[in-house]
Amino acid sequence: MAFSSYFLGNQFELGIETVEKFRGKGFAELVCSALIEYCISKNYEPIWACRLENTSSYKLALKLGFEPSDELSYYRLSN
Repeated sequence: MAFSSYFLGNQFELGIETVEKFRGKGFAELVCSALIEYCISKNYEPIWACRLENTSSYKLALKLGFEPSDELSYYRLSN
């Protein structure tokens, strides 16, 4: 499933979720490519954000043509 996790102005942040048993089959690339094409057809700027530790998401973003532009701190509550 590809979706927009936020939409602000003309920026459209993409999100992706894949059921574990279907990972590694190219579905994420397929649905994200379609969503990117939709964004471009509507003059939206597709944005991709992920933690560096999420290597699958990071590699998919690179494969889809995204380039790293910023590195932001990631905070979470400690246990």
